[in-house]
Amino acid sequence: MRESGKKASNSQALRFASKQFFLAYSWYTSKMSLSWPSQVSIYEVSPRDGLQNEAVTVPTTRKVRLIEALVEAGLRRIEVTSFVSPKWVPQLADAEQVTRSLAPTENVVFQRYA
Repeated sequence: MRESGKKASNSQALRFASKQFFLAYSWYTSKMSLSWPSQVSIYEVSPRDGLQNEAVTVPTTRKVRLIEALVEAGLRRIEVTSFVSPKWVPQLADAEQVTRSLAPTENVVFQRYA
């Protein structure tokens, strides 16, 4: 009987602690001033940073299609490629072709690194 009394006591203590935590958390969050910016800027890096880590080289046409899809999705700053040695990063050996394949797009920045 003593064991069940301990279990009941532990259960009550847990409920009490949970309630106290909830009350403290509620008070704290009500005092916090949450102000969110009116807009955010997303800088997409997957065409360069993501694709350079792939085990296989993605064809140039698919890279360009990925970048076009990102533009269609509403992204306005996209890191498209990097002009690095194909010896060190063979996945970006087509940097010049990717760059030439992208049509200038209003309000979109295509970042390229040398």
